[in-house]
Amino acid sequence: MSFTAQDRGQCPQTGQSSEHAEEHICQLQHGAMPIPAKPFGELELDQYLLTWQIIGPASDYIRRSAAGLSRDVRPSKHSSCVVEFQSLKNGVTVSTESRTGELPYAFELDYDNSVLAYYEQPPAVEVSRHTKRGYRRLTRYTPDFLVLTKDGPRVVQVKLRSELERIFADKQDWVRQEDGSFQDVVAAEAFETMGLPHVVVAIDEVDQLRAANLGLMRRAMREVAIDEAVLERSVSAHMEQRGLSPLADLAHAIGQHDLTPLIRLVARHLLYTDIGRYSLTHPETCLVAREPALLNENYVEAWQHLKLEFQGRCDGTAQQYDFPLEKHLEKGLAAVEKLKAGENGRSARRWRLKIREAEAEGVNAVVALSREYMKRGNRNPKRPEQVQLATEYIRSQWAGQEKPSPPALYRGFKLAAEEALPMAKPLSKVSFYNLLDRAGPSLAYQRGGNRACHAAEPPTDVAMRALRPERPFELATCDHYLCDQYCVVLTANGMEYAMRPWLTILRDIYSDFPLAFWLRLGAPSKRSVALILRQCVRLHGRLPEGIVVDSGSDFRSVYFSALAAHCGFNLIFRPVGHPRYGAEAERFFGQYKTLWLAARPGNLVNLKEVRCVSGSHRPEAVATMSLFDLWQDFSTFADWSKGYATDSALGSPAERMTSGLERFGCSGLPTTFDDNFLIATAVDAGEYTLDPQRGLHIGAFHYWSPTLVRADRPKIPVRPDPQDPYRIYAQVAGTWVACFASPEPSYALKSGLQQVVEGVLQLDRYELNKAIREDSDRLLARAIQRRSTGPSTPLVEAAGFVPQRISHNAEASSFFADVLDDSLPELAEATW
Repeated sequence: MSFTAQDRGQCPQTGQSSEHAEEHICQLQHGAMPIPAKPFGELELDQYLLTWQIIGPASDYIRRSAAGLSRDVRPSKHSSCVVEFQSLKNGVTVSTESRTGELPYAFELDYDNSVLAYYEQPPAVEVSRHTKRGYRRLTRYTPDFLVLTKDGPRVVQVKLRSELERIFADKQDWVRQEDGSFQDVVAAEAFETMGLPHVVVAIDEVDQLRAANLGLMRRAMREVAIDEAVLERSVSAHMEQRGLSPLADLAHAIGQHDLTPLIRLVARHLLYTDIGRYSLTHPETCLVAREPALLNENYVEAWQHLKLEFQGRCDGTAQQYDFPLEKHLEKGLAAVEKLKAGENGRSARRWRLKIREAEAEGVNAVVALSREYMKRGNRNPKRPEQVQLATEYIRSQWAGQEKPSPPALYRGFKLAAEEALPMAKPLSKVSFYNLLDRAGPSLAYQRGGNRACHAAEPPTDVAMRALRPERPFELATCDHYLCDQYCVVLTANGMEYAMRPWLTILRDIYSDFPLAFWLRLGAPSKRSVALILRQCVRLHGRLPEGIVVDSGSDFRSVYFSALAAHCGFNLIFRPVGHPRYGAEAERFFGQYKTLWLAARPGNLVNLKEVRCVSGSHRPEAVATMSLFDLWQDFSTFADWSKGYATDSALGSPAERMTSGLERFGCSGLPTTFDDNFLIATAVDAGEYTLDPQRGLHIGAFHYWSPTLVRADRPKIPVRPDPQDPYRIYAQVAGTWVACFASPEPSYALKSGLQQVVEGVLQLDRYELNKAIREDSDRLLARAIQRRSTGPSTPLVEAAGFVPQRISHNAEASSFFADVLDDSLPELAEATW
């Protein structure tokens, strides 16, 4: 919500006059934090419509908006992150289409006392828009929010201010109002027929800072307050002497290292700060006061009169003519030295004339004699015909169906150049590749689709990017990685079976600290998500406030969205086909692969070498590490990475995590590792038939609990535990009950790591069991064949038979065909 221009007219939420808007802005800027109220239900909605006498189409539209979303918000090819925001005011999950646009506005609505309720993605309406050629075309328009305020309902469209400037310049259906705000004319006309006002909200950079501050105050308000009366007296005594003070100085003066209690005072309106200008996560520069009037800009400047600050922003642009390069300055300096030595001549006279002209402009003599060097040389293309031919050839062939490689493209160009310009020598390979590098990004979509196009795009403007987290557990990223390493998982049929495990990592974005990891033998699924969250709570006693994930089926599942709503963390979905997003997790996988995995047995890091070695030396054949060893291996690497500081880091992940939690103890979502959390993270598996004599038969085990005797129906809803293979949760008479299999008592006596490995082997062995069954069937068929050749002959062994290493993901073949194709080995004669 932009307050830089629109505060001169109507308030974006309330539509009040500028005087009321300024009062509303002041309240939010200086830290008003509403207490979460009762969700706005059907009774409250009926009363609201009756109070405002809303009837007809407007009433129907509001009721349809409250009933649910008109469309599902999903990640798309656009470079914006879809966020599932856990609203305290609405008591439900609010889906926003952008992390930099709709999400900051949702934060504002959630904490605005004048807003009673708000609904995202209200029903679409038909509007008549102008095309580029000036014709009108009927289309459908879906607003971003329907907001119910104490001053009436509002339909809201949210966009970045930079995007609004571009739309206003290109489309005639938009206007800029006198107060600097924008309006979608056709949308406003469509809703005016219903009797609903339409507002366009412009989002600026300052709104992301406001959202971050509101999120921190939200966390502080949910912390348990201890001796706040004593704290308030200490703060009052200090602020009466100072009037205006940085938050860090206030904390130091009263001996408060954890800033959470002070942030609670800001949220409770006992301290004031400008949350649109200062960041609470930077207490050294965050000014606080006892009265809002002290935060007036003139007063702040008078208080900071000894502090040197930039007034405005420097865009970092200047002419090269005024700032020559170092090599050019050296030539100018040499010319000045020659003049000092008394050199005369035509060049010296020209140099003195330049110096006199430059001194009149206030320019140094060295700079004056260095300016012209950058213009020297022939800048015109030396071979324009060849360059034009190469550019046209690249545009016509690079994105063709053949998808030629650069060397193949250059060979074709040389042939075309010989035919088109037989008397000229073709461009060199280096020049041709330079042209290809310049033309390649514009042809990325035709050659590789959306993913290649997004990878070739230039970086976004730094000012338009989402703010990076400034404290631990504010935001984390979660992703999966198929390890480039084989490990031995089981020995059976005289063979050792090797598999590539899947690694799931949860990494804090602020500190780069690995919060939790988990290894599985199966592909990523809802179980992977449950296990990584359990491990995070087990190790830290809290969860991140937001988790960035991709659009995989495990993350887009109803289970994960419901779990996020239960635990209270926001879900941020990366856009589809944008490989640059999620770099924090991918960077960790890259470090593990290059710094650690390349030196371990059974690795696949050097893929070129793997392809050119014999089968006896392939990674799956030389794997010696067990799953237990691999788990210890990665634990060692994770511990090492906590103390590893990258080139751009200001400290190790462990140090940043520790210091950040000491300063912001309210960060993260405190979560208790209890039965409720275990049941919430268990994954639904449907209903199973109850056998009164044996219990619930699931997989290879029977599960039982005395409570199952009271079951009132034969089909029981079941949630298997994602970690313990001998535990499930069954719903009996409306209560979830833990049921156990026979191995549970001995399983409970093992160490934690032994339990983890045994659980992985038991729960992720579908593919492994399939390979074991195929091999055992093959060996059984061979044994039957040997016995069938002579029933009266003694048992014999195949000459030279030795156990071999195989991988479960080798291509499966029919064992009957193997038996028919194999020649019988020579038999060793023996007597009974």
